[in-house]
Amino acid sequence: MVKVVVSLALVLTISLSYFPFSFAQDISPLRNADIVRMVREKLPTEKIIEKINNSSCAFDTFPTVLEELRYRGVSDEILDAMVKAPRGRRRVPPNSVTTSPTLAPANVAVERSSTNSSPQSQAITQPQPKTEATPTQSNTAAKQTAPANVRSAKRLKEKKILGYITEFYSPTSFEIEDYRITRDESVEFDFENQSADISFKKEDLRVGTLVEIRGLFDETTNELRAARVKIDLDQFRQLDVTTILDRKPLELLQTESGWRGLIAADGRRVRIEPDTKVLFRVNQSGKKQVQEQEKADRENKKHELNPENKDWYKESKSRGDRSWSSESDAKFVDEEFVPLTSLADVGPGTIMTYHGREQADGTVLASKVEFTRNEMEKAEFDLWKRVKVKETPFNFEANKPGELKVGSDKYKVVPNQEVQDYVNRLGQSLVPEYQKALPESNPQKIHFQFRVVQAKSFNASCYPSGMIIIHSDVFQLLENEAQLAAVLAHEIAHATQEHAYREMQHNKKRRTALAIGSLVAAGMGYYSVSRILTMVNTAMIQGYGRTLENQSDRLALQYMADAGYDLREAPRVWKLVAISEGYGPTFYWSSHDNAPERRSFMMVTIRNSFSTLNLSSFKKNEDSFQRIAKLVREADGKKRQKIKVLS
Repeated sequence: MVKVVVSLALVLTISLSYFPFSFAQDISPLRNADIVRMVREKLPTEKIIEKINNSSCAFDTFPTVLEELRYRGVSDEILDAMVKAPRGRRRVPPNSVTTSPTLAPANVAVERSSTNSSPQSQAITQPQPKTEATPTQSNTAAKQTAPANVRSAKRLKEKKILGYITEFYSPTSFEIEDYRITRDESVEFDFENQSADISFKKEDLRVGTLVEIRGLFDETTNELRAARVKIDLDQFRQLDVTTILDRKPLELLQTESGWRGLIAADGRRVRIEPDTKVLFRVNQSGKKQVQEQEKADRENKKHELNPENKDWYKESKSRGDRSWSSESDAKFVDEEFVPLTSLADVGPGTIMTYHGREQADGTVLASKVEFTRNEMEKAEFDLWKRVKVKETPFNFEANKPGELKVGSDKYKVVPNQEVQDYVNRLGQSLVPEYQKALPESNPQKIHFQFRVVQAKSFNASCYPSGMIIIHSDVFQLLENEAQLAAVLAHEIAHATQEHAYREMQHNKKRRTALAIGSLVAAGMGYYSVSRILTMVNTAMIQGYGRTLENQSDRLALQYMADAGYDLREAPRVWKLVAISEGYGPTFYWSSHDNAPERRSFMMVTIRNSFSTLNLSSFKKNEDSFQRIAKLVREADGKKRQKIKVLS
């Protein structure tokens, strides 16, 4: 029996030896990813081509894919072998006539070949006799007979964008604002800031994911074929955000198991579940009131205990009762946060800090929420005092601009009262209602003022005291009132959220230490160390500034919605800016990398937080804006700048 088995095995081995090696390879044909892997492993070109020729293949030879592979280091010789590989092409349609495919030169991209893999189905074209032609005839004939499967590489160019996914179809097909992103399965993700507590798979991609795409861009179709995809995993860490409420959390309800509901705050929907810690902290004024009350209670206790005994503290210790001793103050400081028992202490103007993670539906599932009554601290009051405003009125009849000085900054005010009244009226309509309702004597009230100044750049700025400056060139670029409302609302949010003061206080001790360290290092001759410390300090400031800019954009959309303006015009502003000033960093938002990032961020925010609104009924007011824009141009002596934007 054993001899029979051995004999059969020997016969089978001899028989199989006559089959080509590709028989086994048919089980798993070569694909693009295999070629990229071999190139990365620095396998010789000859070996790779030999492997292609001796294996069955299932290559994707779409033109943009070929360009992408060339971009990733695959040589033209290998690409040529991939195109000619027997199983690397689609079947030829019936009655079609085609020639054998060849790889285009480096400056030409060819369409996916449709040649059949079987020799029997390939039609052979007979050579035609050569005829002389005039240059005109040659050019005309070339235009008429140019193959449809050849296109110029000018349509394809290398491009990098950073933005949030605005439409998602699959991990290999999604959109970032106007860009259609396609990704081959062989293109893997590159991750930044990986850690054990964050796991990410391609299935986790969704609307709102921030990605960096590098690849080849087709200008005619707006398709960006990804060659590299980078994802910073920091975006999936816990959010720790502080905001100032502009409304009472009416959807937050107290149940037997705890607080539950949604809080509309910070341009987001913060979800509270029974296991969410909802806390309240008394501010400095509240602490002082409590401490004064405790002091009065101790005095009353002392007299009740022994009105004649002045050494009441010693007697209290001898009785073992420390609840009304001076040590209670320290105990109070340790117990600043207490569970929230009523919404009576929470309303417009309250500081809210939420900790949680953003969910797939755009909500933030909070693990902890802290409320604190807001109050103006001395350092913030001093900041306001430093921003003094002095203004000399303009002369409209003489077309002489007014002079405005805010702190150390000087401006020339556009000499047209109708323009100034229009912008001020629009700006005041965007201010949150709770701010308008505050009495003039309340230190938290911000006295907003709006001025259009003569300046040759697209920009607007806000001072802590509420003075908002709008450059006249803003009217050169924008198309309607809703877009101007987006710019003004963004600046208003900087003021209502106290960004100038918060940025000044953020990591103040660390930044001071870094600045001192940098000076000491430079003084000792360690200039490289000094530069590194300075860069770290700058990164801390810019990183936090980027967080504040995002918050202002979210709240600007909320302010626009409250005033009835079409939110879709806000991201359109940055399309106009990108076309006018380029897709890179702009002065108006220099802390961000490019215009697609900001525009896509706003598009995602509208989708996640304002999807229930019927935006078609919201206003744009193009006619009234264009009339004012014309007045601004006349005052500046400018003509309308025409910008073509594809809708």
